[in-house]
Amino acid sequence: MRTARSLLCTLVVIPLRLTAQAEPTTAPGDRVRVVAPVVSKASLTGTIVSRGADTLWLEVEDRPAPLAIPFTAIQRLEASRGRHSNVLTGLLVGLGVGAAGGAIGGAACGESFLCPGPGAGAVVGALALSIPGLVIGALTHSERWESVPLNRVSLSAVRGTAGVMLALTLQIP
Repeated sequence: MRTARSLLCTLVVIPLRLTAQAEPTTAPGDRVRVVAPVVSKASLTGTIVSRGADTLWLEVEDRPAPLAIPFTAIQRLEASRGRHSNVLTGLLVGLGVGAAGGAIGGAACGESFLCPGPGAGAVVGALALSIPGLVIGALTHSERWESVPLNRVSLSAVRGTAGVMLALTLQIP
């Protein structure tokens, strides 16, 4: 009977641990964005100082000390996965706006000698505005955020003198 209980506990706990390993997690030193309306009306962006069993300690700019945020107050938690430039986006916007503007300008200028027509105007406009778009895209950077699931259910196993005990914890917001 004891072997059956141990086997049952193992079969229940191992899949939970494997699932938890697959999910994105956070650790002290990670940059995160937290939505906790009870603590702040705006979302908070900062660096995790530490995390306890029920509290996340966050270092936020313009605050003298780390902020304690209870996990029960957190509605959304996102981890930063790095910053990247917007070179390709800037290039594509420059090409699109330049092509549209050049085509309209080429079609509107009439039949004069210097008027390239809509097709050539689109090419000239795209080439002319692709360079500024590329430069603006290279100078601007965005941060990529990944949602971190909030573990509202946890199962733990504790080995005692009477055998293995299971504890199920549910957080109801």
